Parts: sequence; structure tokens; C-alpha cells
Amino acid sequence: GKLAGVLQVYNSPFVLIESVCFFMIFVNMKIDDSSLAAKIIRNMSWATLDVYILHSSNKVIPYFRNIPMNYLVEHGNVALAYLLVIPYAVIVFLMCIGVALAFHRTIGCVIKKLSDIVGKCLEDIQMKITAR
Repeated sequence: GKLAGVLQVYNSPFVLIESVCFFMIFVNMKIDDSSLAAKIIRNMSWATLDVYILHSSNKVIPYFRNIPMNYLVEHGNVALAYLLVIPYAVIVFLMCIGVALAFHRTIGCVIKKLSDIVGKCLEDIQMKITAR
């Protein structure tokens, strides 16, 4: 449906308003470094870029992300669709964190080891060049 599209596109005024409000909430927060909120933010912040890349460039996640909202709007449950936007976004975010965590624990480790090897080789080359 048309309304479901307005709720889910990134150039929607709703998304802009949500983004500004969410940003302002975090800017104005006073959080003690040892608090539970700080621990949650620290543990989830590492994955935000991964989440963004997964759900904005991947063809699979956006397809499945739209199914529940389109279903609700097409069957006349527009109010319920509005109420479920944030909980559903949290579910998608947590699923993407799971995928990112699996990636970092498997393929990410291999990439890190390769990066370390290449970095060491480049350091050796630099040392030989500067030793001349």
C-alpha cells in the first residue's frame, strides 16, 4: 500500500522527524559510564554500521522488512502499523546485530588475520626502505 511505503522510505518526513528526535535524545542524555544504559549502548554501538549496511544494501532484508507493514496496511490496520513501526524496527535491528555478530566471529576473524599479515608485510617494506 501507499501508506506503508511512506512509513518505510528514508526520505519520508516521519523518518526525518524520528531521526532528529532520536539524535536529540542521545545528545541530551546524561549517562554514567558504569550504568546499565552505558553498557547496553556500548555493546550495541559496534554493530550500527553493520546494521545500516545490511538493511539498506541487501536485497533480502528490505523485502522481508516490508511484508508485515504492507499486510497490515492492505487489510485496513493502519493504526496498528503505526504502533508496530518502532517494535518492528527493534526486531530488525536485533536480527541484523545477530548477522553482524556471526560475520565478525567467522569471516571477520579471517579478514583480521589477513589484515594483520598485510600490515606486517607493509611495515617490513617500510623499514627496509627507510633503512637505506
